[in-house]
Amino acid sequence: MSMFSSKPFHQIETSFTNVENRQTINQTIGESKEITPLFIYSSGDNITGEVKIKIKNSKKLEYRNISIAFIGQIELTYDPGNPTIFITEKVLVAKGGVLTGTNNYSFNFQRKRMRYESYKGTNVNLRYFVRVIIDRNISTTYSQDKDFWVMNVMKPPLENPPINIKVGLKSDLNIDITLEQSQFHLTDVIKGIVNYYIVKIQFKSMGLSIIKREITKSNSGMNQNIFTENETIAKFEIMDGAPVQGDKIPIRFFLRSLNLTPTFPQINNIFSVRYFLNLVLVDKKEKRYFRETELVLYRNALPEKKPILIKKELSSDK
Repeated sequence: MSMFSSKPFHQIETSFTNVENRQTINQTIGESKEITPLFIYSSGDNITGEVKIKIKNSKKLEYRNISIAFIGQIELTYDPGNPTIFITEKVLVAKGGVLTGTNNYSFNFQRKRMRYESYKGTNVNLRYFVRVIIDRNISTTYSQDKDFWVMNVMKPPLENPPINIKVGLKSDLNIDITLEQSQFHLTDVIKGIVNYYIVKIQFKSMGLSIIKREITKSNSGMNQNIFTENETIAKFEIMDGAPVQGDKIPIRFFLRSLNLTPTFPQINNIFSVRYFLNLVLVDKKEKRYFRETELVLYRNALPEKKPILIKKELSSDK
């Protein structure tokens, strides 16, 4: 069922059709903290559905136009009033008249190219939705949004070279970390090995962490502001104690349980999301040594469909 928008004389109900075998993802959208299941679509899918506009208490609602729009837009949390619409299609479903009782409309946006995935980050949201618009007059417009989520499956890379990370400090330290590949799907396993060639520094710990780096750009007047957010997704301890020359430690990290998205190199020249593997060595004096390398992530499959009782889908009114 859908959530109704409450206005003095009308209610709008929007629902998607042909979704019996479609997966869902739980998200919090907008200002609401309530977790809402959204249907998952992919680029090239048809977006179909129905709209009901109900006029309450035997009243009448005069209007100039009623339209339904398919919209994809990017919203910066620090500039909420200026979203960037990167795709839109609008259809007129009723022109000039008076609404009474229950009024039914349908929409069918065919084979929509949705090249960007949906994303909800720290400073940026990329969302897709269907908007119902009732134009009453020049100064009064009612609208309601129904969100859905976009995920796109990518083919495995033709080439996937290994990653080699070297850590050296004059003649006191020479460590080599080799990962079997440089690109990983979201349920992949990171495999590799750590080789200790020269270790003259006393270390007490060594760990790897996966860092998500979100970079957003905002144009304000003549200036361009860049905001960077780093989030530690997971930490893995490789060693607890002092290694010696010649030690070899295998690496095996499972990505399936982590909250990851694909790598987004540059989305509409507004934001990017990248992932990095960060090596941290801590010696006996608490001095830290860092080394970082990028991991490229891609989606090789949609989430498995799970049975879910949908109490309410996302709607928001304006």
